[in-house]
Amino acid sequence: MHALLLLALAFAPSPDAGAPPDPLAAPRALFAHRLDRASLDAAIAELKAMHWHEALLLNARAHRFRAEAFELRRRPLDEVAGLADLEAARALGLQAWQLCAPGAPRQVQDQKLASALAQTGADCVPALIELAEDDLAISAWRRPIDAVPLLREALALAGKAEQFDPAFAAGAPRRIRAEALAILPPTAGGSLRAARFEFERAIAAAPEWVANRVQMAARYAVEAQDRALFHALLQSALAINVRAIPDRMPEQLLARTRALALLHRERELFRG
Repeated sequence: MHALLLLALAFAPSPDAGAPPDPLAAPRALFAHRLDRASLDAAIAELKAMHWHEALLLNARAHRFRAEAFELRRRPLDEVAGLADLEAARALGLQAWQLCAPGAPRQVQDQKLASALAQTGADCVPALIELAEDDLAISAWRRPIDAVPLLREALALAGKAEQFDPAFAAGAPRRIRAEALAILPPTAGGSLRAARFEFERAIAAAPEWVANRVQMAARYAVEAQDRALFHALLQSALAINVRAIPDRMPEQLLARTRALALLHRERELFRG
């Protein structure tokens, strides 16, 4: 009997033997370790025909990364293409939200936002964060007065995500809230004091995440004109091993590149 049991176990299929291949593995691998234009173009082309939740969010990330790469090069000819990528990322993020929350509005900036968020569950956190990231990025291309609705929206989306999972994506809900609070004027709900508090909480929760430090430097330290803090944050960000979180290498690489670009602009960003 024992021999028969061993024989059966030997020929039993492994748990993963019948597992279907991951259709997102190939496009994800294209920009897992590098963010050159060709890799991102290829990933976006592969993801174009995929319309389920995870595929939409991966495609949105690829578009956002490509837009941020344009921004970091600071070429005027890239501006139209970069903004188009951010708008595409936002549209994909909205589609993903609609899939996991049927009550999500077709256009986020309307009176239905509060009621839609009230009906949104924890499984929508990735979509909420993608939309909030896109709102922040698009706001940088708008005039300050036109950016206010986007920043308020990012604040609301990240706030809802934080209710479910404040540690999601290395503290993204808190970091996004901090960015919006730092940029918004006080009359529209902004507060540098609250922004610093949220940034510090995000950094404490994920000290190995480069973007938390870089964005605190870019958003808070510049607004507060705290040059010493700006320099300390960016130097500590550059000292982080970007391979510490292998599955989020694109974000880590982009944040590191942004840190170097900000240091290069230090004299421009600070008065006196």
